[in-house]
Amino acid sequence: MPTTIGGIIKGIDKGFYREAKRDDCRVNGYQAISDAAMKAGIYPDQATIDNRVKRLLFKIGCKNIDPNALSPGMLNKVEMHAIETYALDMALSDQGICSKGAGADRIEKFFTTTTSAVLFPAWLDSQIQLGMLAISILPALVAAETFIDSDTYKGLKFTDVEDDQQLREVGQGENIPVTKITTADTVVTVKKFARILEASYEAIRRQKIDVFAIMLQRIGRRIALDETNWAIETLISGDGNTGSNLTHSDVATSGKLLYSDLTTFYGTFPVGYQMTDAVCNWAQINNILNMAEFKDPMAGFRFQSTGELPGPLGATWHRWDSLNAPSFGSGYILAVDSRVALQQITELSVMSEADRLIDRDIERTKVEKVTGFYKLDYNAVKMLHIS
Repeated sequence: MPTTIGGIIKGIDKGFYREAKRDDCRVNGYQAISDAAMKAGIYPDQATIDNRVKRLLFKIGCKNIDPNALSPGMLNKVEMHAIETYALDMALSDQGICSKGAGADRIEKFFTTTTSAVLFPAWLDSQIQLGMLAISILPALVAAETFIDSDTYKGLKFTDVEDDQQLREVGQGENIPVTKITTADTVVTVKKFARILEASYEAIRRQKIDVFAIMLQRIGRRIALDETNWAIETLISGDGNTGSNLTHSDVATSGKLLYSDLTTFYGTFPVGYQMTDAVCNWAQINNILNMAEFKDPMAGFRFQSTGELPGPLGATWHRWDSLNAPSFGSGYILAVDSRVALQQITELSVMSEADRLIDRDIERTKVEKVTGFYKLDYNAVKMLHIS
């Protein structure tokens, strides 16, 4: 077994990536390299991870935000990316490829040797995933992500009646209450998000690596937008199982959001649940920021200095102006307890496949992700209708 990054790179070929795709977790290129490096005892220490996290936050537009202020889901995603791309960055350095800054090499540097060329697919995957991290709302909504090896998934459900959920004092010889956990009525079908990036080899080979990376990150952002809209739609309309669709509450006066409406809405979460995250468009956030109850100096300072939205009612608020979730419009506030609300089902993580059409000298890269969503706890999602 190789014990150095150089030795690991020499063992990478198309078969290496094919084997990664057949793995249970269907890992992508940079994750496969990371796994190989960890088996060889090559991994970052905690100080290195912390520094890489800070640099990643800067890249995705969170440069002034304390990592500890991020949602647990988002922080976990950033930390995992920092860890999983460590070996790839070491491999690029080993091959003399500079991918960042003023001294960034051209794309053609990847193809100067057969050894360095095998790093190109892994680098593509890493940049697309980085773009997905820039759309930070999805990790804040997902309680857990489960990897599967088929295109359907059946989740778990338990009797959702408070009387059946309670533990009770029982006497000697008395029956102990039973909570039944069963599989869901309807399977969740995952969907494929995919795009083909096509460019002439001449057009990209002289481009700086960091510039081409921006184009790849745009694709990642688009994938994240699409799957976030689907997640929001699932939270509202349900996942196909009985009772999974959401019934909204209304403000006291239609078209007018008041502080009293927010506190009443907060109280719609049952005992044992917490409104951890809220999603609405900018018009509603602007309205909330200008409520007298939220005009404290420190809240204004945080927003002006870092862009971090203050947390009315203890929740983290997320701006979402996309209209591609049919059931979520500008006149709604969606709130969740992100600890138990939603499960993401992933059959295929972000993965790219590159090929060249020799007769036309065209480079084609297919980017895809296969994923879906399952609503875990119906009590953990609420929606307020304003207008």
